[in-house]
Amino acid sequence: MARTTSIEAYQMYLAMKLHFTTEGYDFFKYRGKTKAKNDISNRRDKWAFINLVNKYPKHEELKEHFVANFAYGKLTWPGELITPDAIQTYQYWRKYIDSLSYNFKADLAKIEDLMEEHNLEFDDLLLVKEHQKPWLLQFYDWRVITAETVITMNEVLHFFPHWMKRIEDDIIWPDTAMRLRKYRPFLKIDVNKSRQLMKDRFVD
Repeated sequence: MARTTSIEAYQMYLAMKLHFTTEGYDFFKYRGKTKAKNDISNRRDKWAFINLVNKYPKHEELKEHFVANFAYGKLTWPGELITPDAIQTYQYWRKYIDSLSYNFKADLAKIEDLMEEHNLEFDDLLLVKEHQKPWLLQFYDWRVITAETVITMNEVLHFFPHWMKRIEDDIIWPDTAMRLRKYRPFLKIDVNKSRQLMKDRFVD
């Protein structure tokens, strides 16, 4: 397989940025295609894409690098593409995804501990009370559990529509919600296995 070119890296970056930061663009629907030019020779940030394909010559690895950093809210401009922080974020993401079920199970244990600490029933995790965020979202905001865990639980229980209607925060939550929704298609989630793990943890 031919190595990815710097122009292809630039085009993929734009597609990923549009996917994660706008409602109207879907990376999968448009197959990563944009109206980007096939020439980056006059761009001041072309060095970032050149360095990036030297680091990640394989198409899939480069795509994963973008997914990891956009999903975790790490990228805002091309100069950050190849920083040590961006590379470390991808390396962390790759290890986490390789053990997704194991990490999900570990997060469920953390949730159970927090439920006991705060005297919560399971339904309390998802319930949106007036002027409050649901506990599960708070655990995510506190970085106790991961985006992958929130997304996986939603795949089982489908609570996002309830949250979208009831959460009153119009500053932070809309961006968080979009990032979670946009991240979901890149995750390979075994819903049946995840459902069973939740039952094993929370159902007596």
